[in-house]
Amino acid sequence: VHVAPAEAQRRLEHVRPLLADIEGQSAVKTGKPVRAIRYNMFGFFRQCVEVYCELSGCKPESLRKVATPGMDDHQLKPEDFEQEGLLSKDAAKIIMKALYGARLVRFELLWPICSSARQVTKWTRACDKRLHRLMCYIHHTEDMSLESFVGDEAQHCHPVLFSDADFAGDMVTAKSTSGCYLAIVGPNTFAPVTASCKKQTCVSHSSTESEIVAAEQGIRTEGLQVLAFWELVTELLGTAPSKVAETQSGRPKDLEMNPYSENFNPGKYFAYTRKPGHTTVLIIAEDNEAVIKIIKKARSMALRHLPRTHRIDVQWLFEVCSHPRVRMLYVNTKQQVAD
Repeated sequence: VHVAPAEAQRRLEHVRPLLADIEGQSAVKTGKPVRAIRYNMFGFFRQCVEVYCELSGCKPESLRKVATPGMDDHQLKPEDFEQEGLLSKDAAKIIMKALYGARLVRFELLWPICSSARQVTKWTRACDKRLHRLMCYIHHTEDMSLESFVGDEAQHCHPVLFSDADFAGDMVTAKSTSGCYLAIVGPNTFAPVTASCKKQTCVSHSSTESEIVAAEQGIRTEGLQVLAFWELVTELLGTAPSKVAETQSGRPKDLEMNPYSENFNPGKYFAYTRKPGHTTVLIIAEDNEAVIKIIKKARSMALRHLPRTHRIDVQWLFEVCSHPRVRMLYVNTKQQVAD
């Protein structure tokens, strides 16, 4: 499919402030239609709803339209967390099927599915209500899909890691959940790569603490790997050979460029084929200014317990984010894709 340039720019409003800090990105624009690919799994999610209706006994007509896939646990009664659920024996079949589609094209479903998957061995009435709301949301959003559009060369694109956390989102254990969203972004490009949703191992005592844990998990597991990979991509595809030798003494002769020739000139060969230095920058989008300040200072007396409780060293985050090709930038909460 193709995306109009104006439509591509509208969809990139949430990442344009991040790219503005990268030198030269604001000047690179194209007026041509942007090539895009859309991943459709309409039939698969329709099957998920059918499996749920078959096992639960409810009719598709009874699934009302809801705004979000998850529900606020404050709406549940205390006894709902104690009574055994009706779908305790069949819940795993429904959740595991939906999880496959969520990991591929529906990243917004990861949190409610993963939180329900942790309860399959201790299923309660509260889990029944959460699963019902999830299926209501899927039933009315079957036509939603994941779209990736690319309109720039590789050297003009950068990996962007969105990192966020919900503070004490679990009502029972009071543990937070780390979320990250990784994409390749350019002036006319937004290509989602992956997303993750992982429950933190111990209780965080502030929103800042939970978001530092989420940022460390995203940088360690996704960010550094994609930075090394995209450096290789830009080196192989995105950059052109240096024209130093050509501008100074003209294009080298073919015999001078042939390593198997007697007239091979190593100096001219490497001068002509030399490629410029790495230009790839890993952008970490963070919506908590306190997290950015703590990582820049490399210390916080209020969070000095992090190495013992979460096994996280703020000094390591400082060393990573102080690298010239890693930047942690502030993004507004409404533009935080990993929310």
